[in-house]
Amino acid sequence: GQNQTVQPRALSDNRRHARIADGSRRARARTGSGRWSTVDNVTHTLISAMVGEAIHRSTAASSTLTERSHRTVAITVMVVGGNLPDIDLVHTAWAGTQLDYLLNHRGHTHTIVGALILSLLLFAAVRLWWRYRGIEPSAADVRFLMLLAVLAPLLHVALDFTNSYGVHPFWPVDNRWYYGDAVFIVEP
Repeated sequence: GQNQTVQPRALSDNRRHARIADGSRRARARTGSGRWSTVDNVTHTLISAMVGEAIHRSTAASSTLTERSHRTVAITVMVVGGNLPDIDLVHTAWAGTQLDYLLNHRGHTHTIVGALILSLLLFAAVRLWWRYRGIEPSAADVRFLMLLAVLAPLLHVALDFTNSYGVHPFWPVDNRWYYGDAVFIVEP
């Protein structure tokens, strides 16, 4: 066979929602369940932890943060930030309908704009934590934190691109959904 590359494809919102609804009916039929299952973020957690460890190993600890603290910050910020875009599930739980899940999961938090807003919130939260703990970070620590806080949510969006559900990363400029179709998921 020929080597084929996976090309990102865009779906209109109507085709995308019809495809998702069809897939969710098949998934419920296979499981025999009429209820929505809990979203499993193990993949996002493990990949984020591995990237955090790799970043820790490739950067030097500062004079302010110990080697252990440097590693803890790298892994914790990557894991929390790597799962942060799925905060949209809070709205789904609150609204409580299957239609709300279909319309809102992978919504604005799964865009570049949304990921950058989540990055700012994560960055501010860690800075507040450091202040509470009495840690005065060096300029290198702040840059390190900034790198992690920006990378983690964007990594989540990039990973979600690879599957058959996809993302619309360029909202509000372009509201088309893109998916790599390289990883099959049974979600929603």
